[in-house]
Amino acid sequence: MKVWRKRIIRFSFRNNPSSPVFAHTLLAMSLLGGYLVLGLGTAGVLAYVGLRTDSTRGPWHHLLVQFCGIACAVISASTYPAWRRFVVPGSKLVRQDQPRLFERIDRIASLFGQQPPSEIYLTDDVDVGVCQEGGFMGFGAENVICLGLPVFHFLTVSQLDAVLAQTFAHFRGRHHRVWPWLRETRDS
Repeated sequence: MKVWRKRIIRFSFRNNPSSPVFAHTLLAMSLLGGYLVLGLGTAGVLAYVGLRTDSTRGPWHHLLVQFCGIACAVISASTYPAWRRFVVPGSKLVRQDQPRLFERIDRIASLFGQQPPSEIYLTDDVDVGVCQEGGFMGFGAENVICLGLPVFHFLTVSQLDAVLAQTFAHFRGRHHRVWPWLRETRDS
């Protein structure tokens, strides 16, 4: 148990085992694991019954084999986590069109020891946010920043730098790594 606890603490990137992030990560992983075991176990039992039943013995046995096959396929398909398509939140910003903004983002990313985000989008929200695109359950995903157009109207350049620094602090703290697990657990 101590080995798994250390791994989960390392995954949640908190040194304190009593932190809420650790508790949410542990709960999400446990619920998702239990859901998968229950769903795949039920599908396995249905497949076993369907394969072990002799359908030539009568019409009810043939119907039982068909029911088990269909139920096994439906449960197996619904147990697997759904793939989410990335919905483009706004207009994609291109480095050639906004060189000064990208220079600022590159500079702030290097201060935090992070790679610049793979994509930056301009939205109509009064918000600056981070998310991940691609990958599975947060693994292999690329970082994306969404910048709200109204933010550019009421922030000074130094304030915008501070907001971008706070955004990269989220990337550095890996706060976005727990959310795919929580979202998949909630949606399952």
